Amino acid sequence: LGAVAGRWPEALTVLVQATGDAPAQAAALLEYGPPPGAPLPVAQAWIDLARKSPAGAERIGMLTHAELLLERALPALNGADAKRAHAALDQILPQIPLDPARINWTTLTAAEWERIPAPIYPLTARVDRSDSGLVLEPGESVRVVPHPTETWSFLVEVKDHVVCTWKGVERSVSLELNDGNTITHITHRLGSQGYLYGSVLMWFDVNQKKQVGVINGPGRLWFGPSTDRTVEGSTNGTIRLKIVRLDGE
Repeated sequence: LGAVAGRWPEALTVLVQATGDAPAQAAALLEYGPPPGAPLPVAQAWIDLARKSPAGAERIGMLTHAELLLERALPALNGADAKRAHAALDQILPQIPLDPARINWTTLTAAEWERIPAPIYPLTARVDRSDSGLVLEPGESVRVVPHPTETWSFLVEVKDHVVCTWKGVERSVSLELNDGNTITHITHRLGSQGYLYGSVLMWFDVNQKKQVGVINGPGRLWFGPSTDRTVEGSTNGTIRLKIVRLDGE
C-alpha cells in the first residue's frame, strides 16, 4: 500500500519486518539496511521486482520509487555508474505516467507527452472543425495538450509548402483585387481570427476560437487548424492532442 500511495518510509519499515513477501522484503532490506544500500543496486532491485509484478498501481509505485532513487543519485555519479543510471532511467521512464501537476507545459518534450495519462485525440489538417465529443459542464476545465513535435503541412497557392507544429507560423500572401475599374494589391495575413497560420485552435463557439491550452466550461469542445481555405491547394498530416481534466486550475 505504501508503494501505491508513495509513502515509502512507512512501506519500507513494514517490509523489513514482513514475512510473507520475500522479494519485496529483500529489496527493502537492501535499501533500508543496516547498512543502507548503494542507490544503483537498490533501484535495480525495485526495477527487477516491478518487472515480475502485474501491471497496476503497485508496479508503477515501484518504478516511480526507482526513478526517485536514480535521480537523487545521478549528481554524485560518474563514468560507468552514471551510464548505468541513465540507461535504467531510459528503460523505466516510458512506463511511468507523468503527474500533470508536476509538468512544465512550456518545455514539454515528445517523450514527456507520451507519458501524460490522458486520452488521445488525433486532429487532421484536412478537417476545419473536429468535434472532440467532450461536453464540459459549468465549473469543469480541461487542458488541451498537442504533441510538441508532430507536424502537418499546407500547400499555399501551389508554390508555398508550409510545414509547422501546433504553434503555427507567420505567413502572408499577396492578393489582387479587381472591382472592374481599379486593380489593388494587398497583403493578406493567413490564419483564422488573428492566430498564426497552421496553429491548433479550440472553441465552444466557432466565432470565438482560442489557441489550445486551458479551457473552462460550459460547452462542447471543438478543434481545428488555423487555416485560410481560400488560398490553400491541399493539406496533409495529423497532430495528436491529449485532453487533461483539471481540478481547480
